[in-house]
Amino acid sequence: MARLDPLPMEELSPEQKALHAVLGGTRSGRVSGPFAIWLRTPAIADAANKLTLALRESGKVEKRIYELIVLIITRYWAARYAWASHEGPLRRRGFRWTRSRRSGTSASPT
Repeated sequence: MARLDPLPMEELSPEQKALHAVLGGTRSGRVSGPFAIWLRTPAIADAANKLTLALRESGKVEKRIYELIVLIITRYWAARYAWASHEGPLRRRGFRWTRSRRSGTSASPT
């Protein structure tokens, strides 16, 4: 169950519709997670998207390392949505999780 109901497309302003198309274009056609919330304030959604794209697409860090960095941060903060969004791409790039020797727990967020 979502914390907020999704915004119906017919109720979006022209600015929100344009941003929805941009955001969905880089996210398999879906606008979800924090972007669905930020879409309620288009300036925030646009700025967050530009920052994300700058880090992910124009950054100097190799993409698989970028995804690993994201997962390290999401694990630290137990950010389940971000983990679910980024774990698959990293697995497809060949990363595998192992149990921690110290704690005996897996790497996924609790």
